[in-house]
Amino acid sequence: MIDNKLTPVLTITGSDGTGTSGIQADIKVFEELGIPSVSVITSITVQNTLGIQEFFDLPSNIIESQIEALVNDTQAKILKLGMIRNVNVLKVICDMISKYNIQSVIYNPIVYSSNGDELMSQDVISQIKNRLLPLSTIVVIRNIDAEYILGITIESDKDKTTAIEQLKTFGCKEVVLVDSFFHGKNNYFSSAVASYLSKNNSLEDAINNAYLFAAEKEKEKRVVSERINLLYQEFIDAVSKYYKDNRDVRFYSDLFNVSSRYLSQVTKAVSNKTPKTIIEDYLIEQIELDLQNSFSTIQEIAYRNGFSSQAHFTKFFKKKVGVPPSNFRKKK
Repeated sequence: MIDNKLTPVLTITGSDGTGTSGIQADIKVFEELGIPSVSVITSITVQNTLGIQEFFDLPSNIIESQIEALVNDTQAKILKLGMIRNVNVLKVICDMISKYNIQSVIYNPIVYSSNGDELMSQDVISQIKNRLLPLSTIVVIRNIDAEYILGITIESDKDKTTAIEQLKTFGCKEVVLVDSFFHGKNNYFSSAVASYLSKNNSLEDAINNAYLFAAEKEKEKRVVSERINLLYQEFIDAVSKYYKDNRDVRFYSDLFNVSSRYLSQVTKAVSNKTPKTIIEDYLIEQIELDLQNSFSTIQEIAYRNGFSSQAHFTKFFKKKVGVPPSNFRKKK
């Protein structure tokens, strides 16, 4: 239950329609921990649990207007900050922190999306170092993002210590490196820190409590991963059943009532292959077995595997394997 006696926490970050990160995840964390909150969106994204496909960054004047309206109304003193992709937006936020005397800034830099897309330019990184980090109470950052900002490699515990020390030289009071095993872990953690600070926890206690909270969220996240793995396995089973007559990705996506794009995201996440590649690889594997273990003619094998002509079959096989089916058979 939300304690409305507390001053709302202000969160400024991008939108994530999956609810596992971004504004939506922040609000869920705040509600779960009983903290009132208000929010400002910096970017609208098109994404699912497998990553971002598109995004639209809101203009800095719109973000400034959102902040002014909310802070004037609520007098928020704790800021949880996430995705910033624009230098002008960064300036607006830094000016706001100083103007409204924000007491605690919990910053979660998002340099890379969960599928590896770079979300910040070097200009933004430079301004973060010079303007935002000195204003930050605590920086919650993934190893991969810290590596990019600092230009170092983080592999050992010593590397982590070095990264934390280097980040602190920019002026932030505390740094937590997060090994992000699932999408949104750093988001949950930083939102929890903001929540516990709102409850007047010390910074140390807020961090410790946030670790416990994030660990519980990680258990919930495994359920989503299991669904992805299940869909992948169902796709593989369907390919083995229908590959002779159906090699169109759309057939399989319709079979599972998902888009072709989503099915592609699933297969890439699990195997780093597209659905088309998986279908064709399985087909080639079955054709090779047929060539090796049967006395059927090339034409008979072509028809048996769903090809309309021997010429089409030979062209496909040579493109995938490098030699015509007759030569492959002779080698074996």
